[in-house]
Amino acid sequence: MSNLEQDLSKHIQKALNKTINKIQKEQAKIIKEEMDLPLAKIKKMSRVKKAQMNNLKASIMSLDTLVSLKHFKKSPVKSGKKIIGINVKLNKSTKVFLKGHFIAKNKDKGGEFIAIRENSKHSRNPNFNYKASRKSYAGFNGSSKLYYPMSSKSFAEIAKEQTNKLMPKAKEMFLKELDR
Repeated sequence: MSNLEQDLSKHIQKALNKTINKIQKEQAKIIKEEMDLPLAKIKKMSRVKKAQMNNLKASIMSLDTLVSLKHFKKSPVKSGKKIIGINVKLNKSTKVFLKGHFIAKNKDKGGEFIAIRENSKHSRNPNFNYKASRKSYAGFNGSSKLYYPMSSKSFAEIAKEQTNKLMPKAKEMFLKELDR
């Protein structure tokens, strides 16, 4: 490779890597509007592959997994002293009431999550997928399983939907970085 080709490759590589870092931050902000998750959680679920001198491609990959509602802001809803369900804030404009659900504590790792008993008199919310727990949890004695709600769309689907909006901005950023 000649010096000119090397210099050009190096310049393109730097422009791509600066652009992909900026786009990752923008993507996290846009996903946060759709799913009110902490930015740190969103960044953990996305991986950036940077451009190399011999491979001038940069990309953002997202985990193809459903998101547990335990990561969202939640609060118990009471009728008198009895908890009748949980309010979950999915984003700035959407709050969902899950009747018959409760906040369970994880005795192994600490933390808490939203759950409903397998034999609950309340039905599971049709807008979410449910996953059965495989462990025992503090304060729960019984033979039935606990089920916890998951997002109906995978994180990768939501990221892809939101990222399509960023493509024109990415091209603009890249050209700006390339001019420097």
